Amino acid sequence: MSLLEVTDLTVKHGGLVALDAVSLAVEAGGIVGLIGPNGAGKTTFIDALTGFTPAHRGHVAFGGADLTRAAPHARSRAGLVRTFQSLELFDDLTVQDNLLVAAQTPTLWSTLTDALWPKPHDSTETRRVLDLLDLGDVADRLPTELSNGQRHVVALGRALVSSPQLVLLDEPAAGLDPAETAELAGLLRRLPATGTTVLVVDHDMALIMGVCDRVHVLDFGRVIASGTPSEVRADPAVIAAYLGTSTS
Repeated sequence: MSLLEVTDLTVKHGGLVALDAVSLAVEAGGIVGLIGPNGAGKTTFIDALTGFTPAHRGHVAFGGADLTRAAPHARSRAGLVRTFQSLELFDDLTVQDNLLVAAQTPTLWSTLTDALWPKPHDSTETRRVLDLLDLGDVADRLPTELSNGQRHVVALGRALVSSPQLVLLDEPAAGLDPAETAELAGLLRRLPATGTTVLVVDHDMALIMGVCDRVHVLDFGRVIASGTPSEVRADPAVIAAYLGTSTS
C-alpha cells in the first residue's frame, strides 16, 4: 500500500473545475515532484490534500487511514504536513523558537497550565532539525536577519519538527537564486533517510528533475503524465503543455 493514495480528487470554484478527478500515489521513502504550468491546479491540490480547500469529490488515504473528511489539524497530526508559499514565519521569534512553536501540539489544558506554571519544553527534536538543515549557526537570530534562502530553510524546518511521514512543499524555491536552490536541493535529498517522504511542487524544473524519483504533471486540473524525470521530460503531452503546439 502506498503512503498516500489520492483517487478522483475534484475541486470546483463555482463553475471552474480546479482539479478534475486527480488520482496519484506517493510511495514512502522518496521524493515526488508535482509540476505544471501556471493555473494547472498544483497549489489547489496541496490545499485539498491538507484540508484547507474542500473537495467536491474523491478520496484521500494516508498511511492506510481515510482522511477524506478530516480537518487540517487532524491531517497534520496524522503525519501529513505542508509548507506555504508565503513562509508564514514569526519574525519576532528566533529561528529556534519558530521551530519550537511548531513542535508543540498544545491542548486547552496544557495551554492553561503553561500560562499559570511556565515550564521548559523538550527541544530534542528542534535541535535535531536545526542540525539536519545546517541552521545551528543562526538558531538565535531572527528571521528578519536571514537571507531569503535561509528563511525558506527555516520554513522547511518548521514543517519537519513534528517528524511528519510526508511533507508537502509548496514552491520551496520561489525567489531563490541558483546557489540557494542548489543548497535547498541538497537538504531535500537528506529527508527520506530520516523517515520523511517529500512531495514538492515547484516551477524550477532543474530542482524537480534533479531531486525527484518520480514526477506527476498537472494541466488544467488533470494529470497528463507520470513517470521518472527522464520519462516526463520527453513526454509529448508535457512538452505541449509547457511550450504549446504549432498550428498552421
